[in-house]
Amino acid sequence: MIKNANECREGKTKGKEIFNEWIERKLMYKEIQKGSADRYKTDFERFFVNTGFAKKKIKQIDSDELEDFIRRQIAEQNL
Repeated sequence: MIKNANECREGKTKGKEIFNEWIERKLMYKEIQKGSADRYKTDFERFFVNTGFAKKKIKQIDSDELEDFIRRQIAEQNL
């Protein structure tokens, strides 16, 4: 889990770590049901993990790279 906001701002946190913490907090506060969390995890695996994008540190991702990633996913996944 992310220890503090500074860790995220310093770019020490990877996308997958942020996603996992987000899911856990949503479940803890009962903002989503387990079925929704499972669906989000499946989508995360499908769209992010297999691309390696989720392994990058947040600070390493610039806006051009993010835009390219999104466009590539739209094309590859026929979205």
